Amino acid sequence: MKNKVILIICLLLITSLNNSSLVTSITSKYNEPRKTFHLLDISKKVNLNWTKELELAAIGLPYTVSLPVGNLTFFKYYLYANKTYEIFLYGGFVNTNADYDVIVLDSNFTKVKELLNDPGVEEHDSFTPKKTDIYFFEIVNNPYTSEAQSYATLVVFEQLDLSTDKNNVELSLNNMVGSNKTYTAPVYNSTYGFVMNVKEIKEYKVTIIADPTSNIAVEVSLYEYTSYLDRIKYSLDSNDEDILIDSSSGKIGETVEISFIVGRRGYEHKNDTSVVLFIKAIRGYGNITLRILLEKTTIEIDILPYLATVGLTIAILVIIAINEEKIRK
Repeated sequence: MKNKVILIICLLLITSLNNSSLVTSITSKYNEPRKTFHLLDISKKVNLNWTKELELAAIGLPYTVSLPVGNLTFFKYYLYANKTYEIFLYGGFVNTNADYDVIVLDSNFTKVKELLNDPGVEEHDSFTPKKTDIYFFEIVNNPYTSEAQSYATLVVFEQLDLSTDKNNVELSLNNMVGSNKTYTAPVYNSTYGFVMNVKEIKEYKVTIIADPTSNIAVEVSLYEYTSYLDRIKYSLDSNDEDILIDSSSGKIGETVEISFIVGRRGYEHKNDTSVVLFIKAIRGYGNITLRILLEKTTIEIDILPYLATVGLTIAILVIIAINEEKIRK
C-alpha cells in the first residue's frame, strides 16, 4: 500500500511538471517582446537557395504585395556602405487590423534592422549599412498581431538631405543600362530613386541637371512625397498632376534639366517635406552625373507680375474717373 501511494505521488508530480512546461512554452511564445523575436523561423519556412537567386530590386521603385496572415516574401537589394537608405512600407493595410512588418537581413541572413509598428500603422525608418553587400528585406503579415490580409507597398530610397549650407551637390550613377524594342534592361540598374528632404529649404529653387555620357539617354522626374496620400499615388507610370511635379527626357548623350521652387507649387504644396528624384535610363549604356543646385528666391521678384497687374488696374480706374469728370463738365 505504501508503495502504491508513493507511485501515485510520483505520477502527479510528473504530470504537474509536464503541464507547467507546456504553459511556460505557450506563454513565452506569445509574450516574447515584439522588438526581439524573429517573426518566423526562416530555416524551416524558406528555401535559402531560392531566396539568394532573387533578382536585385531597384532603389526607388515601388513593389506591391498582398500576403495572407502569417505569410512572407523577400526582396533583395545591393546597398552601399555608409550611404543612408529610407525604407517605406505603406498601402491598404494602414488604418486596418492588418499588420505588415519589415525585417532587414544581411547576406548571411543575420537580422540587422526591424520595422515593427503596431497593426494598421505604416512602417518608415532609415538604415545605413556598415558594409557594401546584398541585403534581404523580409516583408511579413505578422502571424501574432495581424487579423486580416491587405496589400502593402515597399519602396527603398537613397536619402538625400538638401541644405542651404551647400548649394551645389554632385552625385554619380554608374553602369546604368537603358532599354529598347529588342532588349529590356534589368530593373535594378536601369532606374534609381532618391528621397530628398526639402523641409529646411522653403522658397529655394531646386534645379536638377542630369549629364549622361555620350552613349546613354536619360529621363529625370520629380514626385511629391510629403503626405501619406502622396505615397499612395506614387507610381512611375502615372501622370497624375497631384503628384508628378515635373519630368523631362533627352536623346542619347543629351543633358536634361528640371527645377521647382520648394513650397511654391500652389497652396496645397506649401508644407513640402519630401520630394522624390527618380532617374531612368531610356536607351544605351553609361554613367550619369547629377548636379543639384539651390538658389534662394525672393518674394519681391515673384510678386512683380502681380504688382504690375494691380498698377495697370489702378491706372485704368484713374483714366475712367478722369473721363467721367470731363463728361460731367
